[in-house]
Amino acid sequence: MQPNPLIPAGYDVLWSAIVVVGCLVVLGIIATCALIVRNALRLKSAGLDPTTSESDLAVKAMNLKAMNSETLSPTRSLTERLTALDELHAAGTISADERAAARAQVLSS
Repeated sequence: MQPNPLIPAGYDVLWSAIVVVGCLVVLGIIATCALIVRNALRLKSAGLDPTTSESDLAVKAMNLKAMNSETLSPTRSLTERLTALDELHAAGTISADERAAARAQVLSS
């Protein structure tokens, strides 16, 4: 079969390159979709909503940081906690039974 004289010599190579690049792009899109589905399934199995996972994780991180924060919940000594209970009882804020139960809880922790 003779080459067509109206088609330039490098034309076959050009179309071959376009087909190869097109196939690579399609494979890349398929791989990206597969990774998105995989990550969504992993987030669902971890109990997170895949559409709001970044927000969920940020809220959890802030809550964890707040729970461990000395500023928001300073650590008080045993004596300070027992004194606070005694002051609440003396002021009439809590009853003797509540004071006894709270003291037992403080002493057991």
